[in-house]
Amino acid sequence: MVSCAFSGNAGVMVSTTNAFRGDIEENVSTSGKVASEEKTVLFAPVSGRLSEINVAAGDAVKAGDVLMTYDMDQMEQRLQEASLQQDKSNASYNSTMTENSKSTAKLNEANTNLAVLDQQLTDYKAYLKELQDKLSTSQRETQRQLSEESYDLSRKAADLNKELQDGVTAERAKEINKELQDISSSQARNSYVQSIANSSDYVVSMQNEIATVQEHITECENYKAEMQSQKGSSEGTILNGYQSQAYAADKDLAQLTYQEAQEQYDAAKKELLRTLTVL
Repeated sequence: MVSCAFSGNAGVMVSTTNAFRGDIEENVSTSGKVASEEKTVLFAPVSGRLSEINVAAGDAVKAGDVLMTYDMDQMEQRLQEASLQQDKSNASYNSTMTENSKSTAKLNEANTNLAVLDQQLTDYKAYLKELQDKLSTSQRETQRQLSEESYDLSRKAADLNKELQDGVTAERAKEINKELQDISSSQARNSYVQSIANSSDYVVSMQNEIATVQEHITECENYKAEMQSQKGSSEGTILNGYQSQAYAADKDLAQLTYQEAQEQYDAAKKELLRTLTVL
């Protein structure tokens, strides 16, 4: 290296030094952002609250350092809540389905009984009309026969009395009086029979049978009213398809929620997901 200096008329002064190898440095002042060539994004594999955070922004960490830990108490509480909700949902679903089955059974019972009762009422009413017609016919026929007999007796008695008034022999008069006595006895018997016609064994038997059939009709009508009421109340409580699907969906949702909570709790408890650690 050579350097020179000038001074008036003096000669040139020269200084020398030995050459050597070295680095040339150049300093530059500027502003900018520093970024790492490798980045790792850490995220929690399960949702939950952290109980401890062991690092702050800018801290240096090394492999094996525990950065944060889960709050296991909160996860256990969440699991218990999910379990209770599942039990509640299952109980509600089972209770609803049981009541729905009972209502369906009652509706089927009512429909079956109503069909049978309608047929029974039709048969009983037809039989009742038959009995009433037979009794009425029998009473009219008995009354007709008794009336005809009474008329015949009265006419015969009138003819005999007229014959007596017209004059007859003593012998004939005796015969006529005997016949008039017989006619009188027959008329008395006819009147008695007419008075007890409605109390004969046949009539009483028919009337008893009619009363029995009427009792059956009343019982059937009362039971029919009961079945109609049962049908109406059952139809009002049976779930439709959408309601059944909603109850089933609630039950399945509670089951899935519990399973998820159980899986997260088990995983965290086994320390597979409990900590986030620098690798």
